[in-house]
Amino acid sequence: MFSDKIYIISGTSSGIGKACAQGLLNSDSIVIGLDKNLASLSHDRYFHYVIDIVDEEVVANTIGDITSKYSRIEGLVNCAGIYARSKPFYELSSNEWNSAIAVNLTSIFTLSNMFQSI
Repeated sequence: MFSDKIYIISGTSSGIGKACAQGLLNSDSIVIGLDKNLASLSHDRYFHYVIDIVDEEVVANTIGDITSKYSRIEGLVNCAGIYARSKPFYELSSNEWNSAIAVNLTSIFTLSNMFQSI
């Protein structure tokens, strides 16, 4: 069912994104990971892009690069996310709050809009 299908996953360096990537790799999919950190997965069917997921221009360029290399993309999994674990949300500064909104919400909007046009 997933064999040889190509998926883009954001947030693949840890947590849910890494687990989703590993699950798809175990099902013989090809996974293209997007994360601000270096790859934490090593697999012959895994390709990693180190990008700032909130930078719309960088995301657009990366999606352009991916679509030029692959004839089709079967799915998008939005898993990039951050959380200020050291304090409750009401103690966050405006910058911390805006950063969380950008990663946790705006990046999903941006990636999903770009994906639907592939």
